[in-house]
Amino acid sequence: MFQSDSEEEDSLIIGDIIQGRFEIHSKIGCGSFGQVYKVIDQKYGNTPYAMKVEFGSQECNLLEKEIKVLIDLRQE
Repeated sequence: MFQSDSEEEDSLIIGDIIQGRFEIHSKIGCGSFGQVYKVIDQKYGNTPYAMKVEFGSQECNLLEKEIKVLIDLRQE
């Protein structure tokens, strides 16, 4: 599987506040399309949520290449 620089680096920093409301608590995971973080909604009772950060178009191009390689390998 291809891995982009964006996938290797965290998109968000633990402890940051997004939109004055969501505190980044921890990174849950990542995949071909983006990363998922556990966030705490400070505005409404410290409720936990999952927040997805999607990668840009360059990463989508890498995904398309990965799919083509996998299809080619299956046909061999």
